[in-house]
This record gives sequence, structure tokens and C-alpha cells, in this order.
Amino acid sequence: MYKENKELWRILESTGLKREKLTQEGHDFTDREWHTLTQLFQLDEEEDKDILYRILKKQYEYYKEKEEFSPFPEHYLQLLFFLTEAERKKGDVDAADEYADEALEYVILMDMPAQQSTFFFQKFRNMEVRKKGVMEPEDFKYIRLAYAVEKLFIKDDKVRKMIELYLSEHYEKDVLRDIR
Repeated sequence: MYKENKELWRILESTGLKREKLTQEGHDFTDREWHTLTQLFQLDEEEDKDILYRILKKQYEYYKEKEEFSPFPEHYLQLLFFLTEAERKKGDVDAADEYADEALEYVILMDMPAQQSTFFFQKFRNMEVRKKGVMEPEDFKYIRLAYAVEKLFIKDDKVRKMIELYLSEHYEKDVLRDIR
């Protein structure tokens, strides 16, 4: 994977974007530049975690200062998704929840149910970390909401199956039985 990671940085830097500069100032990314960055975030290579986290934070500040969220709304949602993931992995579940809540407000406002279920799932994952995996029945409300949104609004059942698989791998009882 490291070779792929190195190649993605080379591609990104060929557009004139340098790593260190991206940690110091936000940028109006083209769709291709953002796509390359998201691939780097998804690879999650250990040697790049710190610099990618700093880029995420700077980009978030940049959007907030501009009071606009990129010419591509999906960039802003991906940014919030990656920040939610990064903060949870760092152990700051409160910050992860703040980003997920902000994303939920945005997707509800923009009427984007597919993304809504994604951030309900993120809220559930945050709850798992907060509760150290010892979940009570009421702690499953976000995963139930994610599943219900998928079932009601999304015709493709790929995410529903992913949710079912995740729950079957991590929990013994059938959490979704009542909403199927």
C-alpha cells in the first residue's frame, strides 16, 4: 500500500499542491484533487496520519472562515466523515460526535438521505467507543436510524447488508429484527 500512497502524493503534488502548504492553508480543490486526497485518507497509512489530520483540520477551518462549503457539497460531507473517523480513532469521541452532528444537520437541510444514514452509522460507532462496546438496547438507536433511512429511501440494499453484516459480526442478538 505504501507504494500506492507515494504515487497518490506524487499525483497531488503535480497539481502544485504541496503537503506542508496544505497543512497551513485551506484550498478550493478541484474534483480530481479532492478525489486524490480522499484516496489518501482511505489508505490510512501510518506515516501520513498526522499530516492528513492537519490537512483535514485546516480545510475545515478554511470552509468555516469562508462560510461556504466548497463548490462540491460532497467534498464538505467527506471532510466531515474523515474528521469524524479521525477524531474517533484519536479517542476524542466528543469531537467525533460534533462533526457527525454537523454533517447530519447539513444532510437533513440538503435532503440527502443516503448520507444521512452514513452519519447515523458514525454516531453509532462513536457510541460503541464511548461505551467501550458494552451496549444497552437504547444505544442501538443510531444504527436503527441508519438502517431505517436506507430501507425507506435508498433502493440499493448494499448499505443495509453492510449494516447487517457489521452487527452480526459484532453482536450476538438480532438488533434490527423489529425494523425489518
